[in-house]
Amino acid sequence: SLTGAVYHGTQNLGGDSGDFMAWTADTRLDFTINGNNEFRMEADGDFKHTVDERVDAAKAEFYTRKPILTHPDVVRMKARDILRDYVRNVMTNHCKGQLVAVDRETAVMYQGELTRARDELILEINADIERLEQINDLELEEIDDENEITLIMGARNRELLQRLEFGAVISHAHNQRAHLDEWSSSSRIEEIKQQFKLPLVDENDEENQHGMAIVCVTRMLTTGFSNKVTQTIYIDRPMKGHELLQTIARVNRIYAEKN
Repeated sequence: SLTGAVYHGTQNLGGDSGDFMAWTADTRLDFTINGNNEFRMEADGDFKHTVDERVDAAKAEFYTRKPILTHPDVVRMKARDILRDYVRNVMTNHCKGQLVAVDRETAVMYQGELTRARDELILEINADIERLEQINDLELEEIDDENEITLIMGARNRELLQRLEFGAVISHAHNQRAHLDEWSSSSRIEEIKQQFKLPLVDENDEENQHGMAIVCVTRMLTTGFSNKVTQTIYIDRPMKGHELLQTIARVNRIYAEKN
């Protein structure tokens, strides 16, 4: 069983074809859950659950998972982390990623927050561009701070960063809220799928490339969808067994830029 992880695929088609990295351990929130199913958040702490002793483990699991995974502040923080991981580890390979959210509303929320995170990163880079552009490869190798590495890689690929796009692909539901319509339209879904399959960069033919970098889903495109330029899966809902294996298999297609 797994939730809150990043799976980076590689070209290795043997027993190990990718790497899992813990994700929720980096979340900068504290949650306190009480017996009334209420929670509060405090920034800049370790990710942990403090559950009132009156609530047993089963109830705590029920009460905490969905409210946390769908909370706008949590989605905003995770989207920022995902965008910066993508810039460091995926964009530089000219590859793409998928994000698996806990429900349709959250998938669409992630689409908007990834766009916000991209714009915030561009502003941060532009404010320090002269210094960032002077850092050479040898100096970069000595830097351990992930945020600094993100800024450097973003500065080196500013034009590419600026044209990154993010989509959502969700099923349609009767009487759904209007803001979900764009992402559940069959014509829009087909358009996003075609954009997502194109390379992020094609130096020989710009018409054969597209900036659709991360597509946010719940269950659509997690099985039966093949895209060789998908390098990374960001998992933010509980998954296990066959479904988990099918989902992470999306990244195991051969593509020259993967490493």
